[in-house]
Amino acid sequence: MAHIESFLTKCTSLSDIKQVHAHLRISNPVTNDWNAVIRGFAVSPTPTNSVTWYRSISRASSSKLDALTCSFAFKACARALALVEAKQIHCQTIKLVVYSDVLLKTTLLDVYAKWCELGRAKRVFDEMSVRDIAMWNALIIGFAQGYNPRGALSVFKRMREDSLMPNEITVLETLSACSQLGAVKEGERVPRKMKKCGVGGDGVTYLSLLCACNHAGLVEDGIRVFDSMVGCGVQPSVKHYGSVVDLLGSARRIEEAFRIISSMPVVPDVVLWQSLLGECEIYVKLDEIGFRVREFGYVPETSYVLHDIGEEDKEEALCYHSEKLAVAFGLISISVPIQVIKNLRIRGDCHEVIKLVSKINNREIIVRDRARFHRFTDGSCSCRDYW
Repeated sequence: MAHIESFLTKCTSLSDIKQVHAHLRISNPVTNDWNAVIRGFAVSPTPTNSVTWYRSISRASSSKLDALTCSFAFKACARALALVEAKQIHCQTIKLVVYSDVLLKTTLLDVYAKWCELGRAKRVFDEMSVRDIAMWNALIIGFAQGYNPRGALSVFKRMREDSLMPNEITVLETLSACSQLGAVKEGERVPRKMKKCGVGGDGVTYLSLLCACNHAGLVEDGIRVFDSMVGCGVQPSVKHYGSVVDLLGSARRIEEAFRIISSMPVVPDVVLWQSLLGECEIYVKLDEIGFRVREFGYVPETSYVLHDIGEEDKEEALCYHSEKLAVAFGLISISVPIQVIKNLRIRGDCHEVIKLVSKINNREIIVRDRARFHRFTDGSCSCRDYW
């Protein structure tokens, strides 16, 4: 059946499928033959054919399904994005008394995790009496890529409590979760745990940590992570330098960013210089915006700053809100209406500034926040200052 399975990986037309069907009718197939067919279609350009064949086999009284049959069908469902069919096969495996198979459960867990059906994935995981690293990784990946980073970190913690040694995949996905949360301190523990377990940290590990610092705006933590790379025997690449330059640039520490670029042991590329220049230009534009809106009567609403700092520091903090940075970038980069999307409610101070910017620059600015669209034109907003 090896040649049939190889042929199936290339099947794309109905005539190809008919050839396989004719061959199997003549050869009086057994379960292993059907498994080869389902597996071949599962990795072919048409994985839905694998699900179709599984259905026809399961209905035939002469055919006996085993754990491999169902496992290959699950893989086909994952590739064909056939979640409903996967759930149906899941129910069938329980009736067939093959559900206890470790490979089958691992495949099912992977399918649910990739579909972000994290509740189902966790139930399958909890049902397992024996769990290997592949099962743990599948669940961590599911949470990390399903925008549930806290869940991923919780699974990683549970894995360490079970004294299971992580591998590179575990570490990278856990760091991805830390990056989403900006959880630098938790992320820094991961390389230490790797070293303790004999798993080497590499450039990708530290790049993930730097991304976490960037995400959270933790400048000092980012510099500390960068400095610790050499001590751990990891040579920084252009990407690592770029991440640090971006972090310093975002904090308006332009001179430090310039010194880092100048001291690089490798030749900095154009993208790195453009990143630094872009940061400079954005902040110059922000200063210009601040000066112009004050001429039109803008007074900073420092009541929005809850930190216990001086009034001038509060005014400076208001300058660098994400909405203002996005609008400044838009004024530099594009001539068409500026569109900004954010997942939180727009702040009152930013709302007032953007109204004035739309009037001063004669530009239409559209901001989509958590609640509504705000269309700013000629100094007024479509929400009529109620949102």
